[in-house]
Amino acid sequence: MKSPCLINARKSAMVAGAGVFQSAAPYAGATGMEVTEFDLEPDSYHTANFNAGLVCGQREIMVFIKNIGDENALLSFDRERGGRGRLGYRVSEPRSFGLTARYEF
Repeated sequence: MKSPCLINARKSAMVAGAGVFQSAAPYAGATGMEVTEFDLEPDSYHTANFNAGLVCGQREIMVFIKNIGDENALLSFDRERGGRGRLGYRVSEPRSFGLTARYEF
């Protein structure tokens, strides 16, 4: 049975003025000069996955659980139309579990 272990790390630098949005488009009583500020540096997070399987001849069966702790991580900031539209975060997938069965012909 293989037991892969993956470790990823990244570091990004913030750009001055990043996370400050102004639409400059008046709409529904808003002047368009209002400033919206977001902290674009997401918190660190850890996820854990589990899988276990059995191989018997040409058959293989495996159970898995992804994101065991059901971590709701903010992965990246997402915006539309230069900050004039929707502002939000992309988030991690919720906990999931399943079964995989394979047969080798």
